[in-house]
Amino acid sequence: MRLRLISLKVGLLQGGEVRSEGMPMVMIPQEPEDVVKQLIEKISIRPEIIELELHKAVGYRIAMDIHATNDVPSEDIAHFDGYAVRGLESCNLFKVVPEEKESLDFCEAKYVDTGSRVPDNTEAVIPLEVVEVSGQYVRVFKQFRKGFGVIPKGSDFRKGTLIIKRGESIRPVHIKIFSDLGLNEVKVFKPLRISVIVTGDEYVFEGRVESLSHIVESFISMLRLGVIVEKTVIEDSVERISSKFKELLARSDVTISIGGTSVGRKDFSYKALQELNPVYTFRGIAAQPGRRTSGGVVNGKPIILLPGLVQSCLAGMVFITSPLLSEIYGSKFTLPYYKATLLEDYECPQFVEFKRLRFVKSVGSGVKVILGSESTHGFPLLSAEFIIIEKGISKLPSGSIVNVYCLMHYIV
Repeated sequence: MRLRLISLKVGLLQGGEVRSEGMPMVMIPQEPEDVVKQLIEKISIRPEIIELELHKAVGYRIAMDIHATNDVPSEDIAHFDGYAVRGLESCNLFKVVPEEKESLDFCEAKYVDTGSRVPDNTEAVIPLEVVEVSGQYVRVFKQFRKGFGVIPKGSDFRKGTLIIKRGESIRPVHIKIFSDLGLNEVKVFKPLRISVIVTGDEYVFEGRVESLSHIVESFISMLRLGVIVEKTVIEDSVERISSKFKELLARSDVTISIGGTSVGRKDFSYKALQELNPVYTFRGIAAQPGRRTSGGVVNGKPIILLPGLVQSCLAGMVFITSPLLSEIYGSKFTLPYYKATLLEDYECPQFVEFKRLRFVKSVGSGVKVILGSESTHGFPLLSAEFIIIEKGISKLPSGSIVNVYCLMHYIV
């Protein structure tokens, strides 16, 4: 989209605003990646690093790279309870050896527990269901290939393998691996403190229930981006919004405002931000929906202004807020996705200079774009999956392979 200026007296303001004499502000959308980069350069907040015991660390973001200091598993181990045997091809009757014996001779067997080290020369571990034990002997009633029931040394990770990168979230599976590596504690980032403001007279004076803060809260919670320390609803007032921004800056690392980002008569959030003399602002992004997403930096802390429509708020979280918060932890923002075939042509000549988020629905082995999803706020209810169309593309032909991003657990 190209903006035409019709006044001869034009002032270019910081962060991509244009104001013509006697006219309201006009947005100059910036690339989302450039906005995130500028925000990272201007902010001074850095999450505190703390040390936690392993059992308390799930869900935190790791503050250091962790590499395997040894092979995992460190030796060949049993996949299940059974008998480790040698002589698979020639024997079906094996002599059971004492537990202290560490290697097997021909036609010998030793009882092993799940996850325990198997004796040297083990050819397979035979499950208990297919053996008969008689005195000091065990008989096997089925044929098994060599290696059956044995988890080889280093089959999970080899020494030196990167297990988790700095800034990534610690999942339950990591705790077992860390324990196998001999770790009892790990260094993690203390979660960012995030406040959320929803603006609108309709919520304060008319009793309407707001729901957009739940989208933000879901992203932050499910993606481990921080903790919500306050949620509040405030009327459409530059003075009240600005005062609340100032108050939250004292006890939050990040402030997210929802609503009041356009150029309408009651869209006061950006004006309230300007009252605080930000060192950097951006006014609109080259993405649709969500092109009204704005924000800035005050006292070294980011204030993000999200639009008030559902799909625009969601897009602002995808293109700006989530990437920014991930970068603060030293990580890259990613959502789960799968590749799918587009089943119908999709014409997209509008906003061709923008990135475009379009909701899709699964149909058989492929996906179709939900028509109208660029403007109708109810479409996120029809699907929690979307594609991103890169700038410069005006048509996606049927048969195109697209990345389908999944928001299943992020929308409340």
